Amino acid sequence: MFRKPFTLSETTEFMIGLGPTWNKATGEGWKAGTTFMADFMFWSSPEQKYGWFIEPAYSVNNGERSLGVSVGLLIGIH
Repeated sequence: MFRKPFTLSETTEFMIGLGPTWNKATGEGWKAGTTFMADFMFWSSPEQKYGWFIEPAYSVNNGERSLGVSVGLLIGIH
């Protein structure tokens, strides 16, 4: 995944990305495709010790399309 980060404020960041994917289902061969994602990160303070993120993603693999959303906890390591 190739990502480009943007700082929106001291406690909010945005990252956009695009990259290749390879999938293999049981009984099927490998499929190549592309994934596009947007990542929103919200920190509890400007020190960025902890926060949370939400990441919607859209993928296309050999004509099959999928949409997913990930949500999680961020822990800053300085």
